[in-house]
Amino acid sequence: MEDLLSDVNLHPPWGDDHTHGFLPPSGVEAVEIMTPPHNESDHIDLVGLEDIEIINEISPSSANGQKTQSKRKAVSFVDVPHTKRKSTTPKDVIADSLAKMASSFQDYISADTKKLDPTEVCDEVNAIPDLSEEEQIKACAWLIEDDKQFLMLKTLPIEKKKNMIKRAYENIS
Repeated sequence: MEDLLSDVNLHPPWGDDHTHGFLPPSGVEAVEIMTPPHNESDHIDLVGLEDIEIINEISPSSANGQKTQSKRKAVSFVDVPHTKRKSTTPKDVIADSLAKMASSFQDYISADTKKLDPTEVCDEVNAIPDLSEEEQIKACAWLIEDDKQFLMLKTLPIEKKKNMIKRAYENIS
């Protein structure tokens, strides 16, 4: 019969691979193929997420329209060692993620914006000769706001500091 099918260019309903001895992988083999090794950098550890608590908004079976909760067990094809963890709701996971993001953002902001000591800025500006009191006040206000300009001013020789402040004063006015 196989010769008849090949002569007519028909394929058997079970597929060509089956006739040639190439069987599709079993479920276990498919999981092994699809499961990434643990040393990959993009591996996501799902340990502890076996029990997920799902909150349904309003269930028709609830008597007075209150929220109902149901626990569902996640289906796992691979044996994952179970560690005891407190079951968390999606809201808890999101809140925890937001708290971590906010903390990280605050760390970035505090590292990026260093506070200058106003006394140090004023002492540096007052050491520049021939500046009027108004120029000194505006220069102090400008340098306290722009710490990079203050660091640059500190590295300049005294004769160039006056020119820098005068130019900044012209731009500020």
